[in-house]
Amino acid sequence: MGDLANTDVGILTNKLKSFGKLIWEYANGIDNSPVQTQENIITKSIGNSTTTKFDVEDYITAHKVLLALVESVAQRLRATNSCCRLVTVELKSSEFLSYSHQKKLFTPTNITCEIYKAAKELFDEMWKKEKIRQIGVRVSDLCSDEFIQTSIYDNDIDKKQALDKTIDDIRNRYGKSSVFRAVFVDSGVPEIESGTET
Repeated sequence: MGDLANTDVGILTNKLKSFGKLIWEYANGIDNSPVQTQENIITKSIGNSTTTKFDVEDYITAHKVLLALVESVAQRLRATNSCCRLVTVELKSSEFLSYSHQKKLFTPTNITCEIYKAAKELFDEMWKKEKIRQIGVRVSDLCSDEFIQTSIYDNDIDKKQALDKTIDDIRNRYGKSSVFRAVFVDSGVPEIESGTET
């Protein structure tokens, strides 16, 4: 890199044309592209996965892990004032075979129980009852939560949104473990906090 930085820019331009100047500028730490602030970065998907300490071999345990992942993903989705239209579930077996399925939602949502319902359906239709070591949930095709449509099939959307918002507020104020679902008591399924945003 040092040799490239010390090379005459004219030689590089003669050999590589405009790309030669670009390489020389990068080698010398020169970059005139605008700085992208965090506000300008558009999130395309939000996801979370976990490698379990044990092989998951039954639906009950798998559904608990899925729920923990969905809670984390949905909370982060709401924190960005977004909704998703696509849910993806990814599995990796203890033999390191990976596969995934995705589902397009009828209406965009950021409601935990709606995303969980889709993730659970995906898991149930794709799991071949092999031992699972890693489970992931990702939401994509994001849009603003300003455009949530009320479904004629679900009268409880406002109640579900209010419940999720209340839980988010309590967790943000008093910590992640201040409110948790009864299904996680003595379940062996840990609270899941980390994740990926792309």
